Amino acid sequence: MMGQPNSNTPRFTDVDQILQALNIRVFEEPFLSVRDEDGYPNLKNPLHLVVLLIDCDTESSMNGILGFLENSTGQHLRKTIEALDLIGATRSADVLRGLWELMESHSITWERLRRDFENHEMHELTSFSTLHGGEVDDFTDEVQRRFAGFNLFFSPNDLEDDYSLLKRYLEPRFDQLFNLMSQYES
Repeated sequence: MMGQPNSNTPRFTDVDQILQALNIRVFEEPFLSVRDEDGYPNLKNPLHLVVLLIDCDTESSMNGILGFLENSTGQHLRKTIEALDLIGATRSADVLRGLWELMESHSITWERLRRDFENHEMHELTSFSTLHGGEVDDFTDEVQRRFAGFNLFFSPNDLEDDYSLLKRYLEPRFDQLFNLMSQYES
């Protein structure tokens, strides 16, 4: 049984209001800690699913698909694909599935991409190719050719309306999502 809503939590009247609030608040406490929960991302948990998809959209919008892959969100590429399938965003899931297959064909792993950060400063500016070495150039070129401009929400290049699909998926889970948010704010 979910806990009672916290009096500090605004009472949202629809899923769109929750998504708009989370789109900003997911990068600050208390929602920043969602990613640290055991089992994250658990796709049966609507808050986990929302955080996962917002992270994918934010990273791919701000840093491109290569930035998404090499940052912490990229470690959840498979779960992101599953989440997109779950909400009915099959075309976007297929794009990311193609990206996963490309990574496998080039023997690129998230762990390998993260390892390359070990000898660099936290906010050091560098290119993907410089950071990861010339052996990823073919991979980088193919990613740029096939996946440039991909992001999930609010893009002129949308394959499908992922945001509306997410809202439709969450509508019957509104109370559960609201209660999960309330637990974080207590």
